[in-house]
Amino acid sequence: MRSSHGMSKHPIYAIWKRMRQYCENENSPRYHKYGGRGIYVDKHWQSFENFRDDMLDTWELGLSIDRINNDGPYSKENCKWATITEQARNRSNNKLNIVAAKVIRWCAEAGYDKERLAVVYKVSYETIESVVAQRIWKEDYRIKRTVPKRKKKKPFTKRKGWVNPNE
Repeated sequence: MRSSHGMSKHPIYAIWKRMRQYCENENSPRYHKYGGRGIYVDKHWQSFENFRDDMLDTWELGLSIDRINNDGPYSKENCKWATITEQARNRSNNKLNIVAAKVIRWCAEAGYDKERLAVVYKVSYETIESVVAQRIWKEDYRIKRTVPKRKKKKPFTKRKGWVNPNE
């Protein structure tokens, strides 16, 4: 009889299952981006309990698993938790990075032609404009989640004609 780890409804369990699906299930729509490229789940992480023990302490809601070396395996040594923004910047087809963005800003401030920068970096003029204006690839690129303030409830007041049954 199998013993349960009691975490089948926890988000980290869903992350572990998805990670294995992408790497091991040839019928997965994303297999070609992971298992089909040679990405695999380390032998140690074939067990959810080992994955949980290695990664749960540093996990926070809103983070997902990210491989440090995009061509490397899912393993304790090659994985970290990342925000959606950090994940998007780690894509294999990304043309810019934070260093390139700093260089683009420096060049624009120094008077270099933005159209030329777009050609050099193989991106659109609009992308260069967005980098310079720090709409994308900001200096502090971490997403700051803000929790909306709750409306203060008005204190309860007796309505006209209201009778307290306990009085």
